Amino acid sequence: MNFNLPIPEIKVKSSSQYERLKRALVELLDKESKKVLEDIRGSMRSAKSGRTYRRPGGGTYIASAPGESPAVKTGALIRSLRARKSNGGLKVRITAEGKHGKWMEQGTDKIAPRPFMKPARDAAEPRIRKGVDAILSSVRRRSV
Repeated sequence: MNFNLPIPEIKVKSSSQYERLKRALVELLDKESKKVLEDIRGSMRSAKSGRTYRRPGGGTYIASAPGESPAVKTGALIRSLRARKSNGGLKVRITAEGKHGKWMEQGTDKIAPRPFMKPARDAAEPRIRKGVDAILSSVRRRSV
């Protein structure tokens, strides 16, 4: 399960303008990828309203209800979250490795979806667009 943080195609006039733009965009994507991972982890650690189960060693565990982000039971899913950078940091892919993430996000024929990636992406897109717009405005002001 993965998604890419959106950056539009941008045309520049000079190599110095490109370098300033690239540094600013890489910094923005680095900050936003960390925020997305924090948001996903926070949603998974939040209180759940699903069924209560007994743990084999004692105690109880409250599962997530359909539509909630997955509950943390063993921590494997939350530990599998990664921000993978490519293209010099201009492309960031948020991943949850293994099949468990896909099953939780999309559901199966026996389990209703417990989305955790899409809500984080949906929350990040407006912030990234706003950040890109601010960077472009700054670069344009400097080149005039």
